[in-house]
Amino acid sequence: MVCCFEAESFEELTTSALGKAMNYLFGTWLANQKLTTRPFLAEKYYKGMSDVAYMEIWVIPVPMEEDEF
Repeated sequence: MVCCFEAESFEELTTSALGKAMNYLFGTWLANQKLTTRPFLAEKYYKGMSDVAYMEIWVIPVPMEEDEF
């Protein structure tokens, strides 16, 4: 699964925006879907696409076990 987000600058992308995206992905979205992830995470940064900094977080989702709900 790929989580995409952008920010106004590369510095903002790699600090506050990244923290917010990770908190939302792992703390809210995956839990609401009753998913967790395998121990894998990739980050892909795009530079020079435009005046906006863009990034992707890649994870491998798996269903939660019953006792994790």
